[in-house]
Amino acid sequence: MNYKKMQEINEYTIYAINNTVLDKLYIGCANTDKYCLGNRKADHLYKLRNNTHPNSDLQKDYNQYGEESFNICIPLEIVNKTKKEAMTDERFYMSILQTKGNNGYNRIYPGYKLKEETREKIRKSNSGENNHRYWEGKNRPDFSGKNHPCFNRTGSLNPMHGMSGSLSPTAKPTQCLQDNCCNKKIYGTRKECAEAHDITEQAVGYHTSGKAANPKFEFVENN
Repeated sequence: MNYKKMQEINEYTIYAINNTVLDKLYIGCANTDKYCLGNRKADHLYKLRNNTHPNSDLQKDYNQYGEESFNICIPLEIVNKTKKEAMTDERFYMSILQTKGNNGYNRIYPGYKLKEETREKIRKSNSGENNHRYWEGKNRPDFSGKNHPCFNRTGSLNPMHGMSGSLSPTAKPTQCLQDNCCNKKIYGTRKECAEAHDITEQAVGYHTSGKAANPKFEFVENN
């Protein structure tokens, strides 16, 4: 990817494709300085109509439910930023709208091309007993309590703590930094903060990680 082009300021449109039957979304980003959103819509429709869309899940549902069940390229936000910043906004919308996994059509974050050996590792890690479909109609082993593979390891097995017993970031007090929101209230955990703002924990984590240009939340260290 050309570094110089990544630093150029352009107009980008964050858009969505909505399956109105399943209420599933795909989030994308288009450089609307060079190509209007209509061109991106036409490209998606051409591939879907010809059964050649690279997103297999989107293509499958299009084939099953028909074009009338989809709203293509709904504009969500228009930004004037570098490509890198626009991609960050795109990932933020994916997190907020939960468009990865079974809830949507996004599979990997944009801007990342996996090497073939990495793809092979992913395929192996999702094959056999590791694949959730493997256990359909079968008795899944009990991994609770002493049967848990980590049972004999030292340290806490509480998911809110690391193996050393130190407090996980998800359990740290989290403060909202927005003036016109909740008077900069401090919440007991990241989860509480996410629930209060009706967003995902991952969305809060994006801001507390320092990746956001204008963070809306931050961790508060205990004295």
